[in-house]
Parts: sequence; C-alpha cells; structure tokens
Amino acid sequence: HKGCPMPQEKIKLRSLRGLYNGLRDLLHGWSFYIPRSYKRTQDTSGYKTIAAFNTAIKERPELKEINLHRIENMHLAASILDGITLEPKMIFSLRKALGNPNKDDRFKSGPTLIKGRLKFSSGGGLCQVSTTLFNCALVSGLKIIEKHNHSVDIWQDKRMIGLGRDAVFAYYLRDLKFQNTLPFPVVLNLSADSKRMLFSCSVNSAEAYTPDISVSTEIIKKITLLSPKGPAELIPGWLVKTVRTEKRGGKEAKTYIHKDYYRPLAKIKGESL
Repeated sequence: HKGCPMPQEKIKLRSLRGLYNGLRDLLHGWSFYIPRSYKRTQDTSGYKTIAAFNTAIKERPELKEINLHRIENMHLAASILDGITLEPKMIFSLRKALGNPNKDDRFKSGPTLIKGRLKFSSGGGLCQVSTTLFNCALVSGLKIIEKHNHSVDIWQDKRMIGLGRDAVFAYYLRDLKFQNTLPFPVVLNLSADSKRMLFSCSVNSAEAYTPDISVSTEIIKKITLLSPKGPAELIPGWLVKTVRTEKRGGKEAKTYIHKDYYRPLAKIKGESL
C-alpha cells in the first residue's frame, strides 16, 4: 500500500529458534557440510545442464501492487543465489545462502503464509524461489535433506505448483537444504523473467551427466472439516506422498519418499486471508 508501511508479522522467540536450528544442524552432522560462505562460478560457458525446473510467476489480483514486490524479491534472490557452487558432499542451505530477508532492506514486504493466513513480511515471494530450487534439486538427483510444505492449500486450484511439490522458506522457521551427492561440483543458476513470468533454476556442471529420474505424487487422503457456525469457505486438507525414482545401471531405486500434510481450514466469508 503506497505511502503506508506494510504490517510485519513478528516471529516469537527468534533467538531461541535460531539456537534450535543451529543445534539441530550440528546433531544431524549437517553443519560440517555447510560452508561459512558459498563460492560462486561466474563463467559457466561450456557447462552442461544436469536438470532444470521453472515455475510460472502468477499475478494474483487480490494482491494488487504487492505482486510487484514479490517479483522484485524473486529478482533479488536470483541475483544473490545465481552461480553458487556446491562441491561433492556440500550442503546447500537457503537460510545460509540467502541470509535473513527481515534484516535486508533490499527485500520488500510481500505475502507470506503464516498459521494458515496470509500475512505481510519482508521477502514475500521467496517460497516460490524455494519451491523452484527444491524441484530442480529433486529432478537433478541431489539429496533432499530438509523440505517443508505450506501448512494450508490456501490457493487451491490456483496454486503455483501441485500438492507435495511446494517448499516453504521462512528464515527462523523453515529452511530448504539439499546435498550434492554427485562426485563432481555443480553450479546453481537462477533467474526471474518478468516478461515471460517465469522463475527458473538449473543445476549445471563441467561434467556431462543426465540422470534418469521420474517424480510422482499421490494424494493419499483428502481431509475435510464440518461446516462451522455461519457462512464459511471450507478449504480441504490433504495428505500427499511424493516419490522420486532413479534408474542407474539397469537398476531402479526410490531415492526420495516424503509425505506432506496440509491441514483443513474454515475461512469465514468476508475474512481477509
């Protein structure tokens, strides 16, 4: 809203959440494979694409000019992450690579889903960056270490990607992590195209490698609520399973199996999500 600062969602116990995240990464052994800072490869001419993934940037009429904030944040995130190089066994952490958008004045306020409601906070739109990165890593055969779905299927049939394929990023609460399990370095290339309205990610390497991968999702259960008192829009919940299958040397193996739960929600008519 022009001339008026957007209300920011406060994250409670930020320091404790940060401590918890650090301890968890240490206990899992992830900290040993997350570098202090990521090196970048500027010139990737001659590199081969292992896999790529795009997501459409949707303009949502109800968000009005905030759509521009989302797109600007995607452009900024792409410029920060583009060229990041992962050596063998190195872990990519979006939290580490991108930093805290709440402390970076370059990120604009935009929509963020918190507790099943749309709030506004710095870095709105970064979940599309996280989602595109996750899917690119998935189809590249990299090891997915940490991934979280949105709590509610808020957009339903207007969602940007199918159930089970979304990946949340919230600096203090939810991270995206994946590991380069290939025997050679890989480079992440990201871009936001405002004309074609696409956010793109590719995993590239100086080594030629084409994985034989298929990804499937299955809706295990649809979860519905009983109608509350008064008129309301009932948003169903879902239990979804995503499976990645890889073929190597004539053998087939499932290398990623994950279940996502989206809770049902009753939206009272006239209520702003």
